[in-house]
Amino acid sequence: MTREGSAPPGEPATGAPEGPAARSAAGTRAAVFALAFAVLAAALVLGVLAYRRVSAQVAAREDVARATRLIERADVTIARVDGLVRGQVRPGQAEEAAEVSEDLRGSRRDAREAAELLEGAVQELPAGEAERARDGAEAARARAALLDAARPLLDATTKAAEAIGPAQEGWELLLTAEERSDKAVELYNRHERDEVRESLDLTRQAAGEVGRARTLFVKAAAAMPEADLAPYVEYTEERLRMLDLAEQADRAFLDGDLAGANRLSARFNERERELVRMAERLPASPGEPIQAAYDALVGDAPERYAELRERMTTLR
Repeated sequence: MTREGSAPPGEPATGAPEGPAARSAAGTRAAVFALAFAVLAAALVLGVLAYRRVSAQVAAREDVARATRLIERADVTIARVDGLVRGQVRPGQAEEAAEVSEDLRGSRRDAREAAELLEGAVQELPAGEAERARDGAEAARARAALLDAARPLLDATTKAAEAIGPAQEGWELLLTAEERSDKAVELYNRHERDEVRESLDLTRQAAGEVGRARTLFVKAAAAMPEADLAPYVEYTEERLRMLDLAEQADRAFLDGDLAGANRLSARFNERERELVRMAERLPASPGEPIQAAYDALVGDAPERYAELRERMTTLR
Protein backbone atom coordinates (compact mmCIF):
# COMPACT_ATOMS: atom_id res chain seq x y z
CA MET A 1 0.00 0.00 0.00
CA THR A 2 1.08 3.50 -0.79
CA ARG A 3 1.37 5.94 2.04
CA GLU A 4 0.37 9.52 1.15
CA GLY A 5 2.86 12.10 2.08
CA SER A 6 2.07 14.79 4.65
CA ALA A 7 1.74 18.42 3.65
CA PRO A 8 4.71 20.64 4.27
CA PRO A 9 4.75 22.42 7.55
CA GLY A 10 2.76 25.68 7.53
CA GLU A 11 0.60 24.74 4.52
CA PRO A 12 -2.94 23.48 5.08
CA ALA A 13 -3.91 20.25 3.56
CA THR A 14 -5.90 20.48 0.34
CA GLY A 15 -9.77 20.23 0.92
CA ALA A 16 -9.47 20.70 4.66
CA PRO A 17 -12.69 22.24 6.24
CA GLU A 18 -12.69 26.00 7.16
CA GLY A 19 -12.33 26.89 10.75
CA PRO A 20 -14.88 28.69 13.00
CA ALA A 21 -13.22 32.12 12.47
CA ALA A 22 -13.59 31.94 8.68
CA ARG A 23 -17.24 31.05 8.90
CA SER A 24 -17.89 33.92 11.31
CA ALA A 25 -16.27 36.47 8.98
CA ALA A 26 -18.36 35.30 6.01
CA GLY A 27 -21.56 35.55 8.04
CA THR A 28 -20.67 39.05 9.14
CA ARG A 29 -20.11 40.15 5.55
CA ALA A 30 -23.49 38.73 4.46
CA ALA A 31 -25.27 40.52 7.31
CA VAL A 32 -23.62 43.79 6.38
CA PHE A 33 -24.67 43.34 2.76
CA ALA A 34 -28.25 42.53 3.82
CA LEU A 35 -28.40 45.52 6.13
CA ALA A 36 -27.03 47.83 3.44
CA PHE A 37 -29.59 46.56 0.98
CA ALA A 38 -32.38 47.03 3.51
CA VAL A 39 -31.23 50.59 4.24
CA LEU A 40 -31.00 51.33 0.52
CA ALA A 41 -34.46 49.87 -0.09
CA ALA A 42 -35.89 51.88 2.79
CA ALA A 43 -34.24 55.03 1.47
CA LEU A 44 -35.71 54.36 -1.96
CA VAL A 45 -39.17 53.79 -0.49
CA LEU A 46 -38.91 56.94 1.62
CA GLY A 47 -37.68 58.85 -1.42
CA VAL A 48 -40.58 57.63 -3.51
CA LEU A 49 -43.03 58.48 -0.73
CA ALA A 50 -41.48 61.91 -0.29
CA TYR A 51 -41.62 62.52 -4.03
CA ARG A 52 -45.23 61.46 -4.13
CA ARG A 53 -46.00 63.67 -1.15
CA VAL A 54 -44.33 66.68 -2.73
CA SER A 55 -46.02 65.96 -6.06
CA ALA A 56 -49.39 65.66 -4.32
CA GLN A 57 -48.84 69.01 -2.58
CA VAL A 58 -47.85 70.65 -5.85
CA ALA A 59 -50.97 69.25 -7.52
CA ALA A 60 -53.10 70.33 -4.55
CA ARG A 61 -51.73 73.87 -4.73
CA GLU A 62 -52.48 73.94 -8.45
CA ASP A 63 -56.04 72.86 -7.64
CA VAL A 64 -56.29 75.67 -5.08
CA ALA A 65 -55.07 78.16 -7.68
CA ARG A 66 -57.61 76.90 -10.23
CA ALA A 67 -60.38 76.99 -7.60
CA THR A 68 -59.46 80.60 -6.82
CA ARG A 69 -59.82 81.54 -10.48
CA LEU A 70 -63.18 79.79 -10.68
CA ILE A 71 -64.42 81.63 -7.57
CA GLU A 72 -63.26 84.97 -8.98
CA ARG A 73 -65.15 84.22 -12.18
CA ALA A 74 -68.31 83.35 -10.24
CA ASP A 75 -67.93 86.56 -8.23
CA VAL A 76 -68.20 88.61 -11.43
CA THR A 77 -71.63 87.12 -12.06
CA ILE A 78 -72.64 87.60 -8.43
CA ALA A 79 -71.74 91.29 -8.63
CA ARG A 80 -73.95 91.65 -11.71
CA VAL A 81 -76.77 89.76 -9.99
CA ASP A 82 -76.50 92.13 -7.01
CA GLY A 83 -76.94 95.13 -9.27
CA LEU A 84 -80.10 93.64 -10.75
CA VAL A 85 -81.94 92.16 -7.78
CA ARG A 86 -81.04 94.43 -4.88
CA GLY A 87 -82.83 97.52 -6.12
CA GLN A 88 -85.86 98.80 -7.98
CA VAL A 89 -86.64 97.15 -11.30
CA ARG A 90 -85.94 99.69 -14.03
CA PRO A 91 -86.69 99.87 -17.75
CA GLY A 92 -83.71 98.78 -19.79
CA GLN A 93 -82.66 96.03 -17.35
CA ALA A 94 -84.32 93.25 -19.30
CA GLU A 95 -81.41 92.62 -21.68
CA GLU A 96 -78.82 92.57 -18.90
CA ALA A 97 -81.01 90.37 -16.70
CA ALA A 98 -81.46 87.87 -19.53
CA GLU A 99 -77.71 87.89 -20.19
CA VAL A 100 -76.82 87.34 -16.53
CA SER A 101 -79.44 84.61 -16.33
CA GLU A 102 -77.61 82.84 -19.16
CA ASP A 103 -74.32 83.15 -17.23
CA LEU A 104 -75.87 81.78 -14.06
CA ARG A 105 -75.58 78.10 -14.93
CA GLY A 106 -71.88 78.37 -15.79
CA SER A 107 -71.13 80.36 -12.65
CA ARG A 108 -72.89 77.83 -10.44
CA ARG A 109 -70.85 75.09 -12.11
CA ASP A 110 -67.67 77.09 -11.45
CA ALA A 111 -68.53 77.50 -7.76
CA ARG A 112 -69.29 73.80 -7.31
CA GLU A 113 -66.13 72.74 -9.13
CA ALA A 114 -64.11 75.11 -6.95
CA ALA A 115 -65.59 73.54 -3.81
CA GLU A 116 -64.69 70.04 -5.04
CA LEU A 117 -61.12 71.07 -5.91
CA LEU A 118 -60.58 72.67 -2.53
CA GLU A 119 -62.08 69.74 -0.63
CA GLY A 120 -59.78 67.37 -2.53
CA ALA A 121 -56.74 69.54 -1.78
CA VAL A 122 -57.32 69.55 1.98
CA GLN A 123 -55.86 66.04 2.49
CA GLU A 124 -52.63 66.86 0.66
CA LEU A 125 -51.74 70.24 2.15
CA PRO A 126 -49.95 71.22 5.36
CA ALA A 127 -52.20 72.11 8.28
CA GLY A 128 -52.34 75.88 7.72
CA GLU A 129 -52.97 75.63 3.99
CA ALA A 130 -55.45 72.81 4.52
CA GLU A 131 -57.49 74.99 6.87
CA ARG A 132 -57.59 77.79 4.33
CA ALA A 133 -58.63 75.33 1.62
CA ARG A 134 -61.40 73.99 3.86
CA ASP A 135 -62.69 77.53 4.48
CA GLY A 136 -62.45 78.24 0.77
CA ALA A 137 -64.54 75.17 -0.05
CA GLU A 138 -67.25 76.36 2.31
CA ALA A 139 -67.17 79.82 0.74
CA ALA A 140 -67.46 78.26 -2.74
CA ARG A 141 -70.49 76.23 -1.64
CA ALA A 142 -72.04 79.42 -0.27
CA ARG A 143 -71.60 81.04 -3.69
CA ALA A 144 -73.26 78.09 -5.41
CA ALA A 145 -76.22 78.33 -3.03
CA LEU A 146 -76.44 82.10 -3.61
CA LEU A 147 -76.51 81.63 -7.38
CA ASP A 148 -79.24 79.00 -7.00
CA ALA A 149 -81.32 81.51 -5.03
CA ALA A 150 -80.78 84.16 -7.71
CA ARG A 151 -82.62 82.23 -10.44
CA PRO A 152 -86.24 83.18 -9.53
CA LEU A 153 -85.15 86.76 -8.88
CA LEU A 154 -83.51 87.08 -12.29
CA ASP A 155 -86.43 85.47 -14.09
CA ALA A 156 -88.89 87.85 -12.42
CA THR A 157 -86.61 90.83 -13.00
CA THR A 158 -86.38 90.00 -16.71
CA LYS A 159 -90.15 89.88 -17.03
CA ALA A 160 -90.76 93.02 -14.96
CA ALA A 161 -88.10 95.01 -16.81
CA GLU A 162 -89.54 93.97 -20.17
CA ALA A 163 -92.99 95.05 -19.01
CA ILE A 164 -92.27 98.25 -17.10
CA GLY A 165 -90.75 100.16 -20.02
CA PRO A 166 -93.68 99.91 -22.46
CA ALA A 167 -96.20 100.18 -19.61
CA GLN A 168 -94.71 103.46 -18.41
CA GLU A 169 -94.42 104.80 -21.94
CA GLY A 170 -98.04 103.85 -22.63
CA TRP A 171 -99.15 105.53 -19.40
CA GLU A 172 -97.37 108.77 -20.27
CA LEU A 173 -98.88 108.73 -23.75
CA LEU A 174 -102.32 108.18 -22.27
CA LEU A 175 -101.96 111.11 -19.87
CA THR A 176 -100.80 113.33 -22.72
CA ALA A 177 -103.76 112.21 -24.85
CA GLU A 178 -106.19 112.99 -22.05
CA GLU A 179 -104.85 116.54 -21.74
CA ARG A 180 -105.15 116.97 -25.50
CA SER A 181 -108.68 115.56 -25.46
CA ASP A 182 -109.75 117.92 -22.64
CA LYS A 183 -108.42 120.86 -24.66
CA ALA A 184 -110.37 119.64 -27.70
CA VAL A 185 -113.61 119.53 -25.68
CA GLU A 186 -112.96 123.03 -24.41
CA LEU A 187 -112.52 124.30 -27.98
CA TYR A 188 -115.59 122.46 -29.25
CA ASN A 189 -117.76 123.99 -26.55
CA ARG A 190 -117.03 127.47 -27.94
CA HIS A 191 -119.08 126.50 -31.00
CA GLU A 192 -116.92 128.48 -33.39
CA ARG A 193 -115.80 126.90 -36.65
CA ASP A 194 -112.12 127.72 -36.21
CA GLU A 195 -112.12 126.36 -32.66
CA VAL A 196 -114.05 123.22 -33.70
CA ARG A 197 -111.61 122.70 -36.58
CA GLU A 198 -108.76 122.88 -34.05
CA SER A 199 -110.73 120.57 -31.77
CA LEU A 200 -110.92 118.03 -34.57
CA ASP A 201 -107.16 118.17 -35.10
CA LEU A 202 -106.48 117.69 -31.39
CA THR A 203 -108.96 114.83 -31.19
CA ARG A 204 -107.19 113.01 -34.01
CA GLN A 205 -103.82 113.51 -32.32
CA ALA A 206 -105.22 112.20 -29.04
CA ALA A 207 -106.66 109.15 -30.77
CA GLY A 208 -103.26 108.36 -32.28
CA GLU A 209 -101.61 108.62 -28.87
CA VAL A 210 -104.23 106.43 -27.20
CA GLY A 211 -103.84 103.86 -29.97
CA ARG A 212 -100.08 103.73 -29.40
CA ALA A 213 -100.66 103.52 -25.64
CA ARG A 214 -102.94 100.52 -26.15
CA THR A 215 -100.25 98.79 -28.24
CA LEU A 216 -97.69 99.40 -25.51
CA PHE A 217 -99.99 98.06 -22.76
CA VAL A 218 -100.57 94.92 -24.85
CA LYS A 219 -96.81 94.53 -25.26
CA ALA A 220 -96.25 94.93 -21.51
CA ALA A 221 -98.95 92.37 -20.73
CA ALA A 222 -97.33 89.88 -23.11
CA ALA A 223 -93.94 90.40 -21.43
CA MET A 224 -95.38 89.72 -17.99
CA PRO A 225 -98.67 87.80 -18.20
CA GLU A 226 -98.74 87.59 -14.40
CA ALA A 227 -99.30 91.36 -14.20
CA ASP A 228 -102.95 92.40 -14.46
CA LEU A 229 -102.66 95.03 -17.17
CA ALA A 230 -105.97 94.17 -18.86
CA PRO A 231 -107.77 97.15 -17.22
CA TYR A 232 -105.36 99.53 -18.96
CA VAL A 233 -105.97 97.89 -22.33
CA GLU A 234 -109.74 98.07 -21.77
CA TYR A 235 -109.48 101.69 -20.67
CA THR A 236 -107.62 102.70 -23.83
CA GLU A 237 -110.15 100.88 -25.97
CA GLU A 238 -113.00 102.70 -24.27
CA ARG A 239 -111.24 106.03 -24.67
CA LEU A 240 -110.71 105.34 -28.38
CA ARG A 241 -114.45 104.80 -28.75
CA MET A 242 -115.08 108.06 -26.93
CA LEU A 243 -112.64 109.94 -29.15
CA ASP A 244 -114.32 108.49 -32.21
CA LEU A 245 -117.60 110.05 -31.03
CA ALA A 246 -115.80 113.36 -30.46
CA GLU A 247 -114.43 113.31 -33.99
CA GLN A 248 -117.87 112.52 -35.42
CA ALA A 249 -119.38 115.43 -33.45
CA ASP A 250 -116.68 117.80 -34.73
CA ARG A 251 -117.34 116.72 -38.30
CA ALA A 252 -121.09 117.06 -37.90
CA PHE A 253 -120.68 120.58 -36.57
CA LEU A 254 -118.35 121.57 -39.40
CA ASP A 255 -120.80 120.08 -41.93
CA GLY A 256 -123.58 122.24 -40.45
CA ASP A 257 -125.44 119.27 -38.91
CA LEU A 258 -125.95 120.84 -35.47
CA ALA A 259 -128.65 118.37 -34.41
CA GLY A 260 -126.38 115.47 -35.28
CA ALA A 261 -123.50 117.15 -33.49
CA ASN A 262 -125.63 117.54 -30.37
CA ARG A 263 -126.70 113.84 -30.43
CA LEU A 264 -123.09 112.75 -30.81
CA SER A 265 -122.01 115.13 -28.05
CA ALA A 266 -124.63 113.60 -25.73
CA ARG A 267 -123.30 110.10 -26.46
CA PHE A 268 -119.77 111.43 -25.93
CA ASN A 269 -120.71 112.78 -22.49
CA GLU A 270 -122.32 109.48 -21.53
CA ARG A 271 -119.20 107.56 -22.63
CA GLU A 272 -116.99 110.00 -20.77
CA ARG A 273 -118.87 109.39 -17.49
CA GLU A 274 -118.30 105.65 -17.90
CA LEU A 275 -114.66 106.32 -18.64
CA VAL A 276 -114.32 108.31 -15.43
CA ARG A 277 -115.69 105.35 -13.46
CA MET A 278 -113.18 103.05 -15.18
CA ALA A 279 -110.33 105.44 -14.41
CA GLU A 280 -111.26 105.44 -10.73
CA ARG A 281 -110.82 101.67 -10.63
CA LEU A 282 -107.36 101.81 -12.21
CA PRO A 283 -104.25 101.64 -9.98
CA ALA A 284 -102.30 104.88 -9.74
CA SER A 285 -99.93 103.62 -12.45
CA PRO A 286 -99.29 100.37 -14.34
CA GLY A 287 -96.17 99.96 -12.23
CA GLU A 288 -98.37 98.77 -9.36
CA PRO A 289 -99.70 95.56 -10.97
CA ILE A 290 -96.23 94.87 -12.34
CA GLN A 291 -94.75 95.20 -8.85
CA ALA A 292 -97.49 92.99 -7.42
CA ALA A 293 -96.78 90.32 -10.03
CA TYR A 294 -93.05 90.55 -9.33
CA ASP A 295 -93.60 90.10 -5.58
CA ALA A 296 -95.80 87.06 -6.19
CA LEU A 297 -93.23 85.49 -8.51
CA VAL A 298 -90.23 85.88 -6.20
CA GLY A 299 -91.97 85.00 -2.92
CA ASP A 300 -89.36 84.85 -0.15
CA ALA A 301 -86.45 84.66 -2.63
CA PRO A 302 -85.23 88.22 -1.83
CA GLU A 303 -84.91 87.40 1.89
CA ARG A 304 -83.18 84.10 1.16
CA TYR A 305 -80.82 85.81 -1.27
CA ALA A 306 -79.97 88.48 1.32
CA GLU A 307 -79.25 85.83 3.97
CA LEU A 308 -77.01 83.81 1.66
CA ARG A 309 -75.28 86.98 0.48
CA GLU A 310 -74.47 87.89 4.07
CA ARG A 311 -73.20 84.37 4.76
CA MET A 312 -71.00 84.49 1.65
CA THR A 313 -69.53 87.78 2.83
CA THR A 314 -68.58 86.33 6.21
CA LEU A 315 -66.86 83.38 4.52
CA ARG A 316 -64.60 85.38 2.20
